Amino acid sequence: FSPRANTSSTDFSEGYTNYNLVSVVANCVVLGCTFLAGIAGNTWVCWIVYRKKFLRTSNNALLVNLAVSDLLKSLVDTPLLLVTVVLGYKRHNLGRALCDLQFCAYSLGNCAQLFTLVTISVERYQAIAHPFENKKRKKRVQLWVLFSWALGLIISILGFIFAKTTPAYLRCRGRAISTPIHSNDFGVFILVPVWLACLALIITYYSRIFVVVRQHTNKIFDKGTTTLPAAPGSDHQGVKSRKGQLSGALSAPAADQGLSFKGADSTAAASAQPAGESSLAPPPELAGGVCVLNPANRERAKKRLESKLAKRSGYIILTFLAFWMPLIIVTLLSEGWLGTNPLLLEVETFAITMTCVTAAINPIIYAVVNPQFQSE
Repeated sequence: FSPRANTSSTDFSEGYTNYNLVSVVANCVVLGCTFLAGIAGNTWVCWIVYRKKFLRTSNNALLVNLAVSDLLKSLVDTPLLLVTVVLGYKRHNLGRALCDLQFCAYSLGNCAQLFTLVTISVERYQAIAHPFENKKRKKRVQLWVLFSWALGLIISILGFIFAKTTPAYLRCRGRAISTPIHSNDFGVFILVPVWLACLALIITYYSRIFVVVRQHTNKIFDKGTTTLPAAPGSDHQGVKSRKGQLSGALSAPAADQGLSFKGADSTAAASAQPAGESSLAPPPELAGGVCVLNPANRERAKKRLESKLAKRSGYIILTFLAFWMPLIIVTLLSEGWLGTNPLLLEVETFAITMTCVTAAINPIIYAVVNPQFQSE
């Protein structure tokens, strides 16, 4: 090496060491809180859905799949990353097996989480566009769950080709990032393209959701709705069968039909009868009311409900994007001239840590935006 190269490498190592201690403390605090909250929260979500039968829906099945991927990150990836940060600071080699396990858990958990968010976006659109295809939805959800884990596993296996260049893996093997030239091939060639592709799909389907919801916003929900009196315990089919009879009876003069009703209807009927003429039959005791919806209103009501579920899922997706955006930006910057800055390398390590925080945040979002989870 030339003297100039040695000087550059020495200055870089000194600058890197100065930033390293602060980075270790910050990473330990974030990973420690994520480890405790992630295990407790995601275990709670899985247990609640298992214990309550009414929560076993297609939409919640995707949330449980997301909770399982978060639980994997909390149980395996987060503690191994914490050990890597602490012992890597002292240049301890944790061994190839543990380092490979940490990388596999990180990539598999993140890919499964990312693909699950994409499937949630697709399913929310399908639920709004085709609100009554429940049987097809169950089959689709089962296939989406298998697809998210299978594709995540494939990407994790392919990622081992570039794993040795990631900052976390280098620290796990006790190797200091002491050269000005640093290239995160896994982030550039796998992580960023996959993340951007999934982001494009999420934006596409949520844009379509927005268009569909916007089309139904200005429509009146109760247009074409008729409220008919019905006896307690009568079914919807019975109300429909009597709809024509009642409408025909009410269209004729009340005196000819010989019917009287309580309230305003009874007053009108009494005034229409000739003086001294009594009713032919005692007034029917009809209680309650049934709202008969035509198919258009029924579909509109279902779409409005599904749009609310889409809005709740959107909070989860926005949180995921917010915590992942720093890593994507830093990964792209590290490939340019900023990659020679030791502070940027520490920021890159901390950005990796921040991606784990979603495992602890997601259960809190479920409880905040979902009334069923909130009550449980």
